[in-house]
Amino acid sequence: MAISHSKSRRGGNVYVRVHDTYEHRILAERALGKPLPPGAKVHHVDENERNNAPSNLVICQDQSYHKLLHMRALIVRAGGDPNTTYWCRSCNQPRPRDDFWRRGESRHGKDIGELIPVCRGCNRLQRNQWYSTTKALPLETATCAIPHCGRQFTRIGTRKRYCSDVCRGAGRRLREHAVIATNPDHRGCASCGQRDQEQVE
Repeated sequence: MAISHSKSRRGGNVYVRVHDTYEHRILAERALGKPLPPGAKVHHVDENERNNAPSNLVICQDQSYHKLLHMRALIVRAGGDPNTTYWCRSCNQPRPRDDFWRRGESRHGKDIGELIPVCRGCNRLQRNQWYSTTKALPLETATCAIPHCGRQFTRIGTRKRYCSDVCRGAGRRLREHAVIATNPDHRGCASCGQRDQEQVE
């Protein structure tokens, strides 16, 4: 039986390989009595990839559950409770779950979606840092780049050319029609599928 060692992506620990399959997957399939389902991962409880004792292996249904186990182990090592706390990637410590926003959270505070991995305090600091850098840029009054709009609006820096999303879409369509007017082989506008009258005639 040919045994080789292969480094993991993290570069720290080493997986043990037998022929073309990792040893921990072979042992997990032997304990399960059948091949692992597609997408299944094998988790090492002590996070030592060379310790392939059957009592140290947990079969995970997918990579997201595997990551969840590592996250819970990280919280436990830091002295937190994985049932009531969550790991903040910014301050690198466990925080109460109420300190995190949820993706897709409604205005009524319903628990919808997964937790965002940055606590509210760190999120507030990041926003303040962003605002402090944008405040250093000059505020100026500009005119919307759409000729028939001409509305005045305030912008930071010089990147914003349109006063609203509606005008931004209109500007994109104008640029597409300009490409049609200069290229007779162009099929038509990507948005509305029409060609200019000059090209149709």
